[in-house]
Amino acid sequence: MVIIGGGRVRCETAEFLAEKGKKVTILEMLDQIGTDMGQMSKVDLLLRLGEKGVRMEIKTKAEKIISSGVLASTAGKEARFDADSVVLAVGSSLDNALAKELKGKITELYVIGDCVEPRRIQDAIHEGFRVGLHL
Repeated sequence: MVIIGGGRVRCETAEFLAEKGKKVTILEMLDQIGTDMGQMSKVDLLLRLGEKGVRMEIKTKAEKIISSGVLASTAGKEARFDADSVVLAVGSSLDNALAKELKGKITELYVIGDCVEPRRIQDAIHEGFRVGLHL
């Protein structure tokens, strides 16, 4: 299994799949994995990934998903990563369609989390907590 992207969510996905017995490779085009994480949690997660046998490839850009895995470029050369499945996890997007639809139709409406902008789960939890305090 190949996971394209080496941020927190992708690393946590890799850990989950490795715990289920999957052979996992992370492909990250940047020069390090976990750039969106704090240093302490990053070190801890990377150690766990290593212990679970997760292969981590940095400076490796996925170019094409093929039936047998992923074609990538690394150090100016083409590389092939065999996989029976590929997890494509390379970004988030804003989704506020429901909030727009409900605006003006209900008495109170609070917009939090990725409805505001794509961020971390902690942001949505804190926003939900603050809204809850005011109800």
